[in-house]
Amino acid sequence: MFRKQIAAVLGTTALVASVALAGSTGSAQAAPDNWNTMTMVNAIDDELSGNVVGYSFSIARDGQVVYSNGHGKARNNADGNGRTTIDIMSATKNFTAISILDLLHRKGLTPSAKVAPYLPFGWPRDASWNEVTFQQLLNHTSGLGQQPVDANFTQAERDQWGTLNDGVQFAMTKPLVVGSPWDYTNMNYATLRIALVGLWKSLDPATSGWMKVADSGDVALKYLNGRFFTHWGIDLAACGPADVNTAAKAYDIFNKSEPGVANMLLGEDLQACAGHRGLWISAVDMTQFLAKVQNGGIHPTVRNWQNDLELGWERGSNNGYNYHGGDRVGTYQVHTCVASFPGNIQASLITNSGNLTNRSACRVLIDSYKKGAGIP
Repeated sequence: MFRKQIAAVLGTTALVASVALAGSTGSAQAAPDNWNTMTMVNAIDDELSGNVVGYSFSIARDGQVVYSNGHGKARNNADGNGRTTIDIMSATKNFTAISILDLLHRKGLTPSAKVAPYLPFGWPRDASWNEVTFQQLLNHTSGLGQQPVDANFTQAERDQWGTLNDGVQFAMTKPLVVGSPWDYTNMNYATLRIALVGLWKSLDPATSGWMKVADSGDVALKYLNGRFFTHWGIDLAACGPADVNTAAKAYDIFNKSEPGVANMLLGEDLQACAGHRGLWISAVDMTQFLAKVQNGGIHPTVRNWQNDLELGWERGSNNGYNYHGGDRVGTYQVHTCVASFPGNIQASLITNSGNLTNRSACRVLIDSYKKGAGIP
């Protein structure tokens, strides 16, 4: 039913998974002759087996998924070959970035466009916000990371500042030092989630009847699914599990026999989905999305903006190694990573507990890729 609703909103129809890449205008560099998929697979298994409660991963080469698997406990059974969905945490930002960049390109804009015209009309905002660009939000140089300190927030103001709509609305009333040094904060992508509503409305005024800022998370999810996932034959992303009783959980690595806890947005927090976190996607679908993005599924200008300007990728992850991780910390943990490597290799990894080796999901993927490519 939800797929039909998405198709109706965007005027699209679902295509089978074997559909050719839409709008193919070029692809990444071909995989090197010495690339060995199973060497990377074995490296991932060697790293994680016994060191996490459960994990799933997927690898693509030249636009096609070539391997996926999962091991350990996802709920009460085996993972299911990389198809178990879970909240991918901050890896969501990679998907949000593509949606924003795609909308900018369709509008004839660039990432240097000012965000102010697309923020909610009627929300009071400090004049400094008129200078913030989409690129600064996408690469965490908007000044939002430093805002509580720079604007001398009281503790009460800190409590108001947050990633739900009211928290972002409050932040807009306070000054920013625009173009501040990089400072990673979820608030940048929470703001992008809200700006996406205005950007999409400006592109397609016919959406104004149903699209509301109060539903910004749902709107962002609809754009992602309708514009990309539906066309590419990828299982639709969601903001929670289809069945909460069988949903994947977060586990305590030091107490593997414990039942785990739900790792999902609930109630009012669902408002924040599809901006900085909250997307429920499997490792296979994460990799399929990356493979489409890097192999002609989107306009090459959009792909180049993301890769060359490191938008939706972690800072300093360029030089052909582009990645973004996501983490739930504490006793019950989840760690995720989406990555694109030289030789047109994409990969995703999800672990639903901490790692006894204390290495991040992205570090596991990077080092395993190097072994597959024969790089010391």
